[in-house]
Amino acid sequence: MLGKIFSLPLDKEKGLSKDVALAVNYIRQEATRRGMKSELYSMDTEIVGNRSDIREVLNKTDELMRKSGKSIYTSITLYDDSARISTFPLDKKESEYNEVINYAIEEAEKVGMKYRKTEFGVEIEGDDNNFWRIVRETHEKSRNYKGRAYTVITIDDREGKTNAITEKVESIERILEKSE
Repeated sequence: MLGKIFSLPLDKEKGLSKDVALAVNYIRQEATRRGMKSELYSMDTEIVGNRSDIREVLNKTDELMRKSGKSIYTSITLYDDSARISTFPLDKKESEYNEVINYAIEEAEKVGMKYRKTEFGVEIEGDDNNFWRIVRETHEKSRNYKGRAYTVITIDDREGKTNAITEKVESIERILEKSE
């Protein structure tokens, strides 16, 4: 099993920030103006429309969040005709975030799992039981800092497949070399 873990300590006392509320409001207003469907969920907003309109809304939302002057986290899942957007300012301490990610790496090393640190998390690959234990413990460690955690887990689970951490990157690089 190959998975990516991103776990961020959030301040449970702060709740929804004004910046996030403004961004969500902008997304919904702009989607309506463009004749797109929008739906607000607990942690994200979904918009449905053509790719050109979706990209424009995403770019303008990113600009709006950057104007807040704060570090931000934005997660976008883009489908054929829709996108899911989660965005919020980061009020984390860098040391807390690094401790959480380093914990996941240390646990992966202890049990011999492959891992690769990324800009906003860590990819780990290995057996299911250790994977889920590390995910659970990493999330708990993140939540223990401020009483709230935002954890994203992405999984690529292909039976009998190992070494996906390096093989996927190598495969893409080979394709790109052939196209040049």
